Amino acid sequence: MPGPFAITPSSSTVPLDAKRTGTVTFTVKNTTRMRLRGVARVIATPPESVGWHSVIVPPVDPSPVQPTTPPPPISTAPVDPLMRDFAPEGTQVYTVQTTIPATAVSGEYKFRLIVSNQANPDDEFTESAEVSFSVAPAPPPKPPSKFPFWIIPVIIVLLVVVGGAILLLTRQADPDPAVDLSIASAIDNDTGDNVFTNPNILTYAGGDIALQLLVTFQDADGWSLVPVEVEGWTVGLDGDENFTISEDALEAADGNVQATISFFIAPEGGAAEQEMVITVQRKTSDLKQEIRLILRPSP
Repeated sequence: MPGPFAITPSSSTVPLDAKRTGTVTFTVKNTTRMRLRGVARVIATPPESVGWHSVIVPPVDPSPVQPTTPPPPISTAPVDPLMRDFAPEGTQVYTVQTTIPATAVSGEYKFRLIVSNQANPDDEFTESAEVSFSVAPAPPPKPPSKFPFWIIPVIIVLLVVVGGAILLLTRQADPDPAVDLSIASAIDNDTGDNVFTNPNILTYAGGDIALQLLVTFQDADGWSLVPVEVEGWTVGLDGDENFTISEDALEAADGNVQATISFFIAPEGGAAEQEMVITVQRKTSDLKQEIRLILRPSP
């Protein structure tokens, strides 16, 4: 007894794309003069491949024409893509999508679409012709890329260059952190007034200035005072210019030893404002530390 439907596939093979996915449409016609509700299902050979196939919902027109008459009552048609309502001698289109998993074994595969009458599915059904497809062997994995060993010497050279640049910049930014200079006091010998009222200005008020420079050492290397010369001013030094700190003294002070250098400063008649630079230099290298002061006659 013939089934109630006529099923025509769009192709006898599944056209697979690069992702191993393809679709085939099946035109299903109700060959009776009765309204039927058809239910579709897929059978596959071998049976374990049936999960690769699915009936998809047909696309909806994204811009339907607005009706000029009142819309019909809400349809009670099924929303299941496997279930369709057929008018007498009416037609429906089913789309079956096939997706081959990566674990699929190479070989030949087939499937059919079966549509049955929901009212009597065991006796009233129709099978489509077979649709086949081939699964090719999976491509072999790509060999691991070879490590570019040539990059190792490049990295070493870059590390040396960057490290040298950092060391150079560090030395330039901090020429000698082992010594620190600060002004302890600056007193006018005539008036006894403090003339060091600005962080870097000494104001001459008439008499000689007695300047006390505090030097803080953090190592035991020898240091010396660079002679101070200021045009229009007399700058003298009380005491030895050499400040050698012994290892014992450094250890006893827990790495911090202080010494005071005493200067006397006086203008040479009508002296103008000048800058005075006091420099302490390490005797065993070119490293040095300095402090800058402005000598300014009072108005």
